[in-house]
Amino acid sequence: MASNIIDAESLRTILAALQEDVHAVNGNRKGKAKADAEITDNEVAFQELEYLIAEISQQNDDRILAESIARAVQADEAAIRAALELETQAHSDRQAALRLDPTGAAQTCVSNPATVSKESTSGNYKDSNDFSEYEIAKITAAFARLDIPDLTEDDNGAPGPSVPYNTRQQKAESYFKNKKESCPACTDEVFSSQMFDCPCGDRYCKTCIRQLFLNATKDESFFPPRCCKQHIATDDILNPANGYLTADQIDAFRASAEEFNATDKTYCHSTDCGKFISPKSIKDRDQALCGSCGKITCSICKKAAHVGSDCPEDDTLKQLQEVAEAAGWRSCIGCKRMVELTFGCDHMTCRCGAEFCYSCGAKWKTCRCDLWHPERLERRAAQIVDREQAAPFAPALPPVLRQQRVVQVQHEINNYDHDNCEHRGKWEKLEGTCGRRGYRCEVCEDRHWKFILQCRHCHLRACQPCRGFRT
Repeated sequence: MASNIIDAESLRTILAALQEDVHAVNGNRKGKAKADAEITDNEVAFQELEYLIAEISQQNDDRILAESIARAVQADEAAIRAALELETQAHSDRQAALRLDPTGAAQTCVSNPATVSKESTSGNYKDSNDFSEYEIAKITAAFARLDIPDLTEDDNGAPGPSVPYNTRQQKAESYFKNKKESCPACTDEVFSSQMFDCPCGDRYCKTCIRQLFLNATKDESFFPPRCCKQHIATDDILNPANGYLTADQIDAFRASAEEFNATDKTYCHSTDCGKFISPKSIKDRDQALCGSCGKITCSICKKAAHVGSDCPEDDTLKQLQEVAEAAGWRSCIGCKRMVELTFGCDHMTCRCGAEFCYSCGAKWKTCRCDLWHPERLERRAAQIVDREQAAPFAPALPPVLRQQRVVQVQHEINNYDHDNCEHRGKWEKLEGTCGRRGYRCEVCEDRHWKFILQCRHCHLRACQPCRGFRT
């Protein structure tokens, strides 16, 4: 079957030609401007092009090296298996000789296969036992992504010359252990073998994944740990052998998971404690025993337990509900927290995971309310337009054009809300125009000065961690 994909060697030739062209253009431009003149946009563009070509060339060279190593391993697979069978047979023969020679004269023969395999190769041989299971899995997955052709078929790509196995092993170890990539969350350069693969395909460094799980332990908005709305499997992270979390941190995460997954949460009524009480500690329907201080809380009204009597009507709670109703607040249908909508549509997603309509308080998609309240829709559109106008070098719009832009943005965001907008693939990176106050993330409210991401559909602005782990 014909393929439109350029092979690695052809790509290397094309990139080399492009590099020569860029060098030639830069050479002709040198000396034609004043020493103190500012760099032009064309010069910046050529510098960026030169950097991009060099980066692609390095990636292509890395791929060629990895494919060459893999082909060599495949080409010598039969020889390696044959040598291993001979070595195993020699060990069996030695064991038989020892059984037939009770005097022990055969002790001078070759020792066990593990010693043979190590001593028969170079002193730099590294046993597979020296790698952790996690590192072995990472290297295996990296080879699987290379899409190397089957060398058993007769094709034009003949394998390279045979190389000793220990030499190929050392090259493979050096390649995978020294290769680095940038973590999208913290932008640090990290060894590829130390990156964590999320279900959505994003890769993060070990430090950021650890911080995500620590945040999920303390902040319910990060729970369950996820990236691009896909849950991250916790088995590898909660395994102490992989070194992500300590034993105490793992216990804290599991305790928080029980708290965040509970539908009707009960906390100790004591102001000196306030700890979460597990549903397993609730006896007689409403007697919740705190495991930290030993006090008993009523699981219905969340106050001190009513020993010998039923829970009376809670006047304080009724007063709070009246204030909330007057202020336009809503009570979550799941955890009963009070929620205030500051901007956005009426689709509310509580930290506990419950979804409801802010206008009527009903479970989401069970009412006939509009997605947006007209006043909040206009206010959000005006906020987005004013944010655009606040950017440096943005042209000032006269009142008529500004209102037209507000109406346009209303149409753009009317069909999207921050919860049902998929976002993925729709993010625009804004950088270099934040001013002294920086960019504000509308999810965590933190300010950032390097860059911010903005969804092209719903215009939500989010920092990199919130984009991956919260939206």
